[in-house]
Amino acid sequence: MTRMLSARRSRRTLGVLLLTLAALAGASHRLGAQQQRALSPTERGEIGAYPLSMDNVKRIIATAGTLLRLQATDPAFDASVKGMSNESITAQGELLEHLPKAAAALRAGRLTAHEFAIGSRAYGGAQAIANFQARGRPLAPNAKAQMDRLFPVTPAQVAFVTAHKTEIDALVRADLPQRARP
Repeated sequence: MTRMLSARRSRRTLGVLLLTLAALAGASHRLGAQQQRALSPTERGEIGAYPLSMDNVKRIIATAGTLLRLQATDPAFDASVKGMSNESITAQGELLEHLPKAAAALRAGRLTAHEFAIGSRAYGGAQAIANFQARGRPLAPNAKAQMDRLFPVTPAQVAFVTAHKTEIDALVRADLPQRARP
């Protein structure tokens, strides 16, 4: 039982970086469960400035799917990424670059580790906020504070995700393992 809980916790930890935000976006209480260090002002700026485009989103989702499948099927890979969300985005990127399977997935997605880490947060945060907005309910103050802390995205990024919802949903269904979907 402890091993199963540890495996779940590890998947959740990597999931924030690897775009399991699709799962996070479904419920604000799960945002509070994520134990992450605060983003630096530089990281917040990079996330807000990340240019979302369909090409970028396709590459991020495909790479995330590959990494999530690796994590689910390779215990050594899963163990090597535990606690990763407690690191800076730069440190997360360096860790991914030093894991041969992760580095190969990044190369296949034509992404640097840093771009993947920043882009995942930009896309994921915009997706989470767009999902809440689509429900027609305002975010509770504590959920909004958590979203702002974890995903400092811009209205333009949210608008992009909203405008491309059908295309993005199809990519998520095709590329992400079922348990990482919204």
